Amino acid sequence: MESVYEYNKKLSSINYGWYDKQGNLYKELSKSFNFKKNYYMQKVSDIIKNNHAICWELCELERTFFHKKYPYITVFAVLKDHKNMPCHTFLIFKNNQKYYWFESSWDKFKGVHEYQSISDIFTDIKNNFSSFAKTTNFDSEKISFYLY
Repeated sequence: MESVYEYNKKLSSINYGWYDKQGNLYKELSKSFNFKKNYYMQKVSDIIKNNHAICWELCELERTFFHKKYPYITVFAVLKDHKNMPCHTFLIFKNNQKYYWFESSWDKFKGVHEYQSISDIFTDIKNNFSSFAKTTNFDSEKISFYLY
């Protein structure tokens, strides 16, 4: 499993950033810019080269590593607060009857975290999502998880 930790360290060093359809790099989200309309998802082959990515792109890169190594799932978490609907994607893999949250994007939780069950991972994310969402009137019960 040492290679998993090495890979996490490599991906965790990638800077936060996303590209629009014209190839312009943005290092933060701006309320004045229409992300949904202008975002362009990078090809997996470009992520390391560009050294910038967001969680969606990193999850796709993670899949290439975990494919055929460990059983895994990718998860889309969204806070349905009817405003900006903050979301995050991440990968969970299984090894020796334990479950691991592989996180390379969310600064506060970058690393490989061990749990007894997938529901324990979801509970941990729910308990910490307010720091990610940066929203008022946070209600963790409004977070939904989707496997994709």
